[in-house]
Amino acid sequence: MVAHTRSHACDIPGCTYRTKKSSHLKQHRANVHNIGVTYYVCNVKGCRYKTKIVKNLKRHKANIHGIDVVYHTCNLPGCKYQAKEKKNLKRHKALVHQIGDVVYKKCDFPNCMFRTKLGNNLKQHKASVHNINVTIYKCDVPGCSFKSKRRTGIKKHQANIHDIGVTFYVCDFPGCKYKAKQKQTLNQHQARNHDAGRNKLLEFDLNYDGGRVKQRRIVLIL
Repeated sequence: MVAHTRSHACDIPGCTYRTKKSSHLKQHRANVHNIGVTYYVCNVKGCRYKTKIVKNLKRHKANIHGIDVVYHTCNLPGCKYQAKEKKNLKRHKALVHQIGDVVYKKCDFPNCMFRTKLGNNLKQHKASVHNINVTIYKCDVPGCSFKSKRRTGIKKHQANIHDIGVTFYVCDFPGCKYKAKQKQTLNQHQARNHDAGRNKLLEFDLNYDGGRVKQRRIVLIL
């Protein structure tokens, strides 16, 4: 078996990022250092969304504007969950129904009891809690010093603080004027305040004895 080494290194002073693929290095330079950036812009009238990754534009159009949407539906009896992305259906089955690739991934940091069913969550946990393989993303708005260990943190920050790339989700219940910058927040509002039909809030406590991390995940079943 041929060993693949991380031979592609970022040449930006102070950056220690390395990867096995040149395409990943190119993405890193664009996303983190804004070098060689190509923006893909949403062409829906009135929408100012843009992204550095073409597949994100496709996802945005499906999730926000309902364009070219393919729903993936849970086939478990009595479950009406559906998702616009196949990976979300897989995650739903693992988290809610204990079906599929339900393999706990454990943190190997000494004395840490954190575990998760999702590999990406373990990576985020190590970066956020133990500062392992951390990539810092910085807000590029002039004069703003905000930074985050997650790219999504920058996106949310810019939407909430700088009103960049904001899409408001408006509650459609009669007489309600509530609106939110995140669809999940609107869903939770409707479930809690309007008893929205078949909407249910399920809370999963990921708390482990002796662990350093306590995480509460709220899953909205539609």
